[in-house]
Amino acid sequence: MKKLLLVSTILTAAVLAGCNGKDKTPAADSGAGTPAAQSNTSQATEKTVKYITEDNLTFKLKTNDNFTTATLEDNHGNSYALKNAPAGSGMLLEGENGVSVHTKGKEGMIEIANKVFNVKEVQ
Repeated sequence: MKKLLLVSTILTAAVLAGCNGKDKTPAADSGAGTPAAQSNTSQATEKTVKYITEDNLTFKLKTNDNFTTATLEDNHGNSYALKNAPAGSGMLLEGENGVSVHTKGKEGMIEIANKVFNVKEVQ
């Protein structure tokens, strides 16, 4: 009898957990992991996120469309056009010639000309 009660409790919990997964919408998770994510995505204001490496190199990531597209500027004055790309987690922006920015939270990696820079977001 105890085994039957245990099995039925486990099955009930599994069914309820499965029902909760269907109620979630993909749009609820779309802003997770993006810097300066806002609840109103239609608002077109410029956002700038600054990153720094351990060697004190600085990068600025600017956007007007909530990181659908962005411009990456390095400390030498070079700028790179980037577009949002699918990422397993966090935010991935890719451009031409192997330029990319992959961030999650306040840390990330910037790749320019086959050089990878580990960066942290700064104020």
